[in-house]
Amino acid sequence: SVFFELGGAQARVITENVAPYALFGDSRGNYRPNIFPVGDYQLTATPYSGDRRQGTEGTPMSINFSFVPEAAAINQINLSIYPNPSVSSVMATFDAEEEVQEEVKVEVIQVFDVQGRLIRTYDAKKVKEGDGYRLEVYDMPAGSYFLRTQDAQGFNYQKQMVIKR
Repeated sequence: SVFFELGGAQARVITENVAPYALFGDSRGNYRPNIFPVGDYQLTATPYSGDRRQGTEGTPMSINFSFVPEAAAINQINLSIYPNPSVSSVMATFDAEEEVQEEVKVEVIQVFDVQGRLIRTYDAKKVKEGDGYRLEVYDMPAGSYFLRTQDAQGFNYQKQMVIKR
């Protein structure tokens, strides 16, 4: 058997006697769902050699995890590139809706061709200019590209850009 103990925004204590062992049980191997409220949790699972927590107790294993509100703020931040199409340089900026107070802290900027090949990498700190990032593209062949940025939290923002000659 396995004894599960969930603590946090939602609590649950249950002993499962038949595999597959599941926090919310199962029906013939199909796990029962659960909707977790937003919050922090700790889950501890302790195995026993017999049913109903009988027999030899094994080593408990614990994990801490969190459920956060839907990433609405992510959807409220848009990467803009201008001029697009461009000939010599582009300015990449982030437009956020009023509810989003955080500034996007870009760490890396990459340019990919339409086949997904990495063409160029910019150090965001070196190309930062005011509220945006100035990227020199005068030496790149004409064509369509994808500009992708990654911020300090690991979120990616992507936009298509066109270079004309």
